Amino acid sequence: MQMELRFPAKRFVAFAMMIIVFLSSVVTAVATTIAATIVDGGKSYTVQVFSADTENILEQAHVRLDSDDLVARNDDHGIVITIRRGFRVAVSADGKSTGVPVHTGDTVQYALDQAKISLGANDVVSEPLGKAASDGMKIAVTRRYKVNVVFDGGKLSPLVPEGTVAQALKSAGVKLGKEDLVTPSADTKVKDGLTIAVKRVTYRETRAAEEIPFTTVVKESTSVSQGASRIAQAGQNGLREAVYREKLIDGVVYERDTVSSGITKQPVAQIKLVAPKVVQAAKPKKAVSSGGALKDKNGKTIRYSRYISGICTAYTSNGGTTATGRKAKVGHIAVDPKVIPYGTRLYIASPNGKTVYGYAIAADTGGAMLSGRVLADLYYDTESECRSFGVRNMRLYILA
Repeated sequence: MQMELRFPAKRFVAFAMMIIVFLSSVVTAVATTIAATIVDGGKSYTVQVFSADTENILEQAHVRLDSDDLVARNDDHGIVITIRRGFRVAVSADGKSTGVPVHTGDTVQYALDQAKISLGANDVVSEPLGKAASDGMKIAVTRRYKVNVVFDGGKLSPLVPEGTVAQALKSAGVKLGKEDLVTPSADTKVKDGLTIAVKRVTYRETRAAEEIPFTTVVKESTSVSQGASRIAQAGQNGLREAVYREKLIDGVVYERDTVSSGITKQPVAQIKLVAPKVVQAAKPKKAVSSGGALKDKNGKTIRYSRYISGICTAYTSNGGTTATGRKAKVGHIAVDPKVIPYGTRLYIASPNGKTVYGYAIAADTGGAMLSGRVLADLYYDTESECRSFGVRNMRLYILA
């Protein structure tokens, strides 16, 4: 049996109208949504929203913004919203570190500009200038300077990093000895065109043989005519060997200290014979039988038993001993032992007291004394003192 479904005409029309209204609502709803592209920190995605307002789009897309973030919109080819996230990077230069704000897409060069850092032609940056900055990035600028280094007879002109002279030398590969001299000082800050001088300090030991000049002893001899002289013994120089420690600066001796010194050959004195001195006839010796007192050159009162006045001369020698075996030295004088016995203690001065020989002992003798022409021959250390004394009338006070 065939069944036939029939609908009343009114009810069918009403149903059809309901279907049309429903489909129209759906089409209208689809037609009112908008596509928006969001670029956030390098990531890109598209969302469907019901409002073209930027703030509403970001809110519907659940995008959160920080106060340092930047938002840009471009509608040339649909809605494109670009979010540049804000962050900070550290820029260090010239001994200071500065935190500067940057955004996604900004470069290292932009960060340097923000920090107001100008680069010199020789400066070095730790990151490429065109590299994109990233959150927490540390950018270091190292200044470099061209300096001149003078050392070891040559010259270098290297590029060195900022810092001190000591660091510049190390960077240039110049090694310093413990005592090398550096100008300017090692802690001086480098700058363009600075000249650094390095002077090398070294030490060495040297040996040297040095001559010791011989001395001349003058002796009187009756075998020599007046005005003439004769060398009885030729003098010979001695030798001294010394060891020195020398300090050199760039190879030039700056100072020298003696480490040791010793005589390897003793000098031999030259003996020169001359004619006996011509003196005036001695005045009669005058002996004072009674004693007395006088003051010596230091104001001390001395007592004497008597004094003898007469002509006195002077002599010297290169050491040796006297006729009594005593050492030849100032204060040991030559006399006639028959007039003044050996060992007699004396004080010798001119009658007016202006010339003072001082205290003496009768220790030696000579031909002039034994002949009676000279009362005493006074010993001096040098020929010049003997010549200065010459021939004088003196008093020999015999001490009590």
